[in-house]
Amino acid sequence: AETMQAALLAAAQRQVRQREELYQVFEQAPAAIVLLRAPDHRIEYVNPAYAQLFPGVALRGRLLAEAHPGIVASGVLAHLDRVYETGEPYVGEEQPVELLPVPGQPAQTHYFNFTYQPYREEGRTVGVSIFAYDVTSGVLARRAATQALEQRRGELQRIFEQAPVAIFVLRGVQYVLEVVNPLMGEMLGRPAGALLGRPYFEAVPELASQGYPELLAQVWHTGQAVTVQESPARLARHEPNETGYFNFVYQPLYDGSQLVAVLCVAVEVTDQVLARRQVEQLNHELETRVRERTREVQAARAEAERQRALLQAMFAQAPVAIALFQGEEIRVTAANPMMAATWGYTPEQVIGRPLVEGVPELRGQGFDDLLRQVLTTRVPVTGTETPATMRRAGQLKTTYYNFVYQPLYSAEGEVLGVIDVATEVTEQVEARRQVEQLNQELESRVLERTRQLSEQQALLRQILGQVPASIATLSGPEHRFSFFNELYQSLSSNRTELGLTAAEVLPEVVAQGFIDLLDRVYLTGEPFVGTDMAAELYDTQLGHNRRYYIDFIYQPLFDGQRRVQGILAFILDVTDRVLARQQAEESQVRVQELNEELAGINEELRATNEELHTSNSRLVRTNTDLDTFVYTASHDLKAPINNIEGLLNALRDYLPTDADADPTAMVPRLLK
Repeated sequence: AETMQAALLAAAQRQVRQREELYQVFEQAPAAIVLLRAPDHRIEYVNPAYAQLFPGVALRGRLLAEAHPGIVASGVLAHLDRVYETGEPYVGEEQPVELLPVPGQPAQTHYFNFTYQPYREEGRTVGVSIFAYDVTSGVLARRAATQALEQRRGELQRIFEQAPVAIFVLRGVQYVLEVVNPLMGEMLGRPAGALLGRPYFEAVPELASQGYPELLAQVWHTGQAVTVQESPARLARHEPNETGYFNFVYQPLYDGSQLVAVLCVAVEVTDQVLARRQVEQLNHELETRVRERTREVQAARAEAERQRALLQAMFAQAPVAIALFQGEEIRVTAANPMMAATWGYTPEQVIGRPLVEGVPELRGQGFDDLLRQVLTTRVPVTGTETPATMRRAGQLKTTYYNFVYQPLYSAEGEVLGVIDVATEVTEQVEARRQVEQLNQELESRVLERTRQLSEQQALLRQILGQVPASIATLSGPEHRFSFFNELYQSLSSNRTELGLTAAEVLPEVVAQGFIDLLDRVYLTGEPFVGTDMAAELYDTQLGHNRRYYIDFIYQPLFDGQRRVQGILAFILDVTDRVLARQQAEESQVRVQELNEELAGINEELRATNEELHTSNSRLVRTNTDLDTFVYTASHDLKAPINNIEGLLNALRDYLPTDADADPTAMVPRLLK
């Protein structure tokens, strides 16, 4: 019995030491830690990090619901009860907690990532441990970033909707319409809302056979923008024999280095194309009529005047900026109101003057040189999103234009001047640049978040390396080691190496079923908890297997899509505890045997005591009978004896006292 008590005392002392060592680790841990004793969840221990969350509040020894009344309605107690009853941990992320206010300050809401872990003693769940990390700053920063991003997205959406050009964004290789502004819907002949979320050539099937799929495929495969001028297209809104013409750009959009979408910015130039073609046709007709109808000069002139008036009206009312330049001085001989407005002047202020005099802001920007080049070479010049410094609202501002410098020929083929057809695309360029800037900002935030995650992973590895348990992480379905601490290396007898599989490092555990357990956890995503399980592990110093008893958890590790990517193995060597318990059980069996022997002896003593009781009862009855007899005898003999004593006294009075003279001297003796 003394040996058993000594063993139990030693085991208890070891358990106390282990608990003190664990508390020392908790005291230095950056996480807030609290140990609750079930089933009423009484606070048994809190570390400094947890105590700092509730300054001035006494916590130890109190019920959790009493110390923090607000958690009853939040469902925390229900989760704690479930962990205690099932023995399965519970993990929460970014949970809001209303902390007790500091005197003079308002209440504050903090956010925590936490784990409810069953707390066991001698293999039995006796409570729940809480490990919590304050992630308030990260949550608030992410929410602020999300709000700012949503605000910027709203601003960008408003820009898209109010842009004077047609815009859409096609997402992925299916060309799904992700953004469509109203002008694009009007251009395609369909409400913008009816186009969103549908593949482009399913929503606008008439374009599938007009070469547009090939252009988009070119952008998608080369990653290069495609610009098309005056592209013909037959849309459902057109009459059967009607064709529209469009200037557009297919611009690739990237997420980092990956092409994810195509931006299209388009302007319908049907009127301009038809006007130009009409001009060409009219010029041809005029030339033909002059040659064929020399005798009808007056009629031809009248027709020419009529046509010129028509051209002038079309020129003045065209929805694009148009100007005509002539001579080496690049003199402005014609400019429609839209071109004059683009320059920031009235037509009267610029017509008849050289370009750089009428619009001095253009001096030194090279446009007059391009016009001279077209006059000399007779080769048109096209500009796309070309910057030009113009005066807007009294201040110089950089604007952007798509333009064509086209030589104007006479009937004899001589160059009369240069026609400029331009469209201002400043808003489109600025919108695209804002999108690019937003993409750069997003990329920077992703890089910063990646760096923070790397630092957190490094800190986690440092913490896990100091935890008084064997810890390792296994990646992939083959369970390859991606991390292990020194205690795990010691448990494996220094055989663990990064990149090796668990079966390669510990081949002896394959037949013991541990690899099957890892496979099950990886496939199901459910953790496995083992208690006091025997494991035969090879000891390189002994040269053979050594039996261990372990408590362990195989915890699945998930990626952002909740797919299992690995397993965390958390192992405690409880060999000494199990052996001590087994020894205690053997001692208990011996005590049971001694108790049974004592029970037999006690039964014999009980029988003997019953016999003695029976004898005592008999003696008591005998003594009672004797007392009764003595009382009766003394009462019955008392009267005769008194009579005899009276007779003797009378004899003594009447007889002489000399005993020698008379035999009656014997009377006094009888009375004695």
